[in-house]
Amino acid sequence: MKPTHLHFLLKRLKPEGISELMGKMCNGYAKAINRQRDSTGHLFESKYKIRLVNSNEYLIWLTRYIHRNPVEPSLVDRCRRWKYSSYQNYLGFGGFGSVEPSDILSLFGSVVEYEKFVEGAQLDMPEKLSADVAAIDNRSLTVTLRP
Repeated sequence: MKPTHLHFLLKRLKPEGISELMGKMCNGYAKAINRQRDSTGHLFESKYKIRLVNSNEYLIWLTRYIHRNPVEPSLVDRCRRWKYSSYQNYLGFGGFGSVEPSDILSLFGSVVEYEKFVEGAQLDMPEKLSADVAAIDNRSLTVTLRP
C-alpha cells in the first residue's frame, strides 16, 4: 500500500501566506515530477483543503493523527519509522529543517510524554473533536495526491 495524501500543520504568519506557500509548493513539485517523467499536467487529485485549528486540545490531537497516519494502514509499525514525517523533529532527532515543534511540545511535560501520547495504545478522541478530525484542519493542510 502506498500513501495517497499528505498532511501539513502550518502556522499562518500573514493573511495569504498559506495559500501562497501551497501554490508555490504544489506547482514546483508538479513541474519537477513532470520534468522527470517527461510529462505534463496535474499531479494532485484536487485542490488542498484548509481547516482552522481553534483550540490547543484539537491541535495536540491533530498532531497525533498526522504522526500516526502511516501506522494505521500499516505502512510502518511505529511512527518514528516513517522517514517522510516530522515526528523525528518532535523527538529531538533532527529530521526536517523548517519544523518547529516547540508550540506543541510546550503543552506536554516532556518529549517523553508527547511520545507516549502519540505512540500509545489507541486512545479515544474526545467526542467533541472526533467529527472535526474526520475532516482535518487552517494550520493543517491536507493535500490529496492522485493514486
